[in-house]
Amino acid sequence: MHTRTLLRTAVTLAVLSALSHPASAGWLTSLTGNTQMSDNPSSDGIVNFAVYKPDTNNWVTELGLSGVATSLLLSNYIDVDAAYVFFYQVVNTDPNAVPGDPDHDLHVLKLPNYSSSALTSIGYLADTVFTDGAPVGPAGNRFLGSEAPGDDKGDDVVDGIPSESGVSGVGFASDSSAYNPISGVMDSGDSMARFTWDQVIIPGFGVFGDGAIPTGGYSSVVFMTTDLDYLPSYYKGNLRNGDPPSDGDLPRPNPEPGSLILMALGVPAAIAARRLRNRHRS
Repeated sequence: MHTRTLLRTAVTLAVLSALSHPASAGWLTSLTGNTQMSDNPSSDGIVNFAVYKPDTNNWVTELGLSGVATSLLLSNYIDVDAAYVFFYQVVNTDPNAVPGDPDHDLHVLKLPNYSSSALTSIGYLADTVFTDGAPVGPAGNRFLGSEAPGDDKGDDVVDGIPSESGVSGVGFASDSSAYNPISGVMDSGDSMARFTWDQVIIPGFGVFGDGAIPTGGYSSVVFMTTDLDYLPSYYKGNLRNGDPPSDGDLPRPNPEPGSLILMALGVPAAIAARRLRNRHRS
């Protein structure tokens, strides 16, 4: 057998092995919870997160998010049959406010990513927040999970462990007070995805964007999708006002070895993998 044929056979076996052991569908509780980021007074806040593995070929319909799931790509594309969906929501609590220091709006959330090719779409759920029995964001329920006195669990140390994980009973609720992001990119040049909250005024066309997230305010849920089989891990993300960021541990797309092979093989292999995965679902 030729060397090239042997290589193709090995690649095929590795891919099939990776695809034949999918995680159970539903919320991944080990990757659901919150992280408080309070390194700097100008960028204090909480990032709530949840990772979902769809049970059907359309997670938007499956989760009842039709009409609110909004793409931030120029193509308006949403990967509805993604292998995993990563959801995040920002709450600006400013728990370490300095006396005499003005409140600080949050403009940017940067999320850990494996590479630009690991993600397939990026967007937000318009005017929609997490719920864990009550809407997440308003005073009294700032954390997806257990609440903390004074909205302060203390700054999360970047060590692969978030402030809290293992949260169950996740859902979504409508909330017109949530701040929708104005833009998002899958790779901001540092292996991190980026969501931005701001406002743009275009003379003759109007005002676009809800603006930055003020102290006491909270974002709508943002999302990013991947078609790669996932090996659970946490990595450093951060919140910013534009100056020094506050960082903490957040879940990220981290491909299993078989998925790394798919990335190396490129788009045709990824499409073939998706078709095979969809056959298993049907």
